[in-house]
Amino acid sequence: SDNNKINNNNNMGDMQIDDIELCLPDEDLLDACTLNRATETNNRQKSDEEVSQTSSSVPEEHQEDPAVKKELTQWANSVLKLRDYVPVFSIHDALKDGRTLGQLIHAIADEKVPDLNKDPKLRVEILPNIDKCLNFCKANNLVIGTIAPRDIVRGNEPVITILLEQLRAGHKRKLESGPPQIVEPEDERPAVPKPDENRNNMSEAELTD
Repeated sequence: SDNNKINNNNNMGDMQIDDIELCLPDEDLLDACTLNRATETNNRQKSDEEVSQTSSSVPEEHQEDPAVKKELTQWANSVLKLRDYVPVFSIHDALKDGRTLGQLIHAIADEKVPDLNKDPKLRVEILPNIDKCLNFCKANNLVIGTIAPRDIVRGNEPVITILLEQLRAGHKRKLESGPPQIVEPEDERPAVPKPDENRNNMSEAELTD
């Protein structure tokens, strides 16, 4: 009977071990769960990095002297005021929105950049706006050289300073040249009266009669 008890206990132990093994998850399932958790963690880290990069300040190598930024902001606001546009706190930051640059060009060139998105919010809307503004500046000799739209969106302040300095120089040239002269067509000019040849040939006695 003692042997039977021992055998029964061993059988019960085996059954418990079997039950525990049955409760354990499959190895493939464990691998899948681990992979899913790793993917979710990686995605969260990427998302956090993107938010951090977006909200972080401009890298040190892309920063401009505060005195230069203040001077250019004052100039830009004086120009924006000509067209009753809202002044900005920092022109270097404002140009990144894809809208202020178009307003500044309008005030300088007395002409709007065509086909701009009036309220860009996404990067895919902002970049085309800035690209159209830069192409307009090149066509009107306001900007010399190549400036990449992505540098404006990313807030590369030295590049933005170059752009603003060129716009300021273009605005100065425009002011010095004065308003454009309007040349009337030949057929719209007032006729100049021709001298009377017969009257010129008359003597003074004949003119007094």
